[in-house]
Amino acid sequence: VDSLINNAAPKMCGIESGSYEDFEYALRVGVTAPFYLSKLFAPYFAEGASIVNISSCSAYTSSTSRGAYCISKASVSMKSQILQKTG
Repeated sequence: VDSLINNAAPKMCGIESGSYEDFEYALRVGVTAPFYLSKLFAPYFAEGASIVNISSCSAYTSSTSRGAYCISKASVSMKSQILQKTG
């Protein structure tokens, strides 16, 4: 495998307007899936392979109507920083 691109975007819902299930779904799609996919594919990467995590400016700018999306994209950005430090 030469590259893995994590670009999933969860359902956009607000913290107050969305249900618990909406929030859980957003975290599973936007946080859990990229984490596990990175771990799952790691043994199959060719030398020099890359993981590309697509984030958003919403990771750094809060929005009450898209709270779950902002949280998931902030998590993807932090995961990228951690992976960069750990190699």
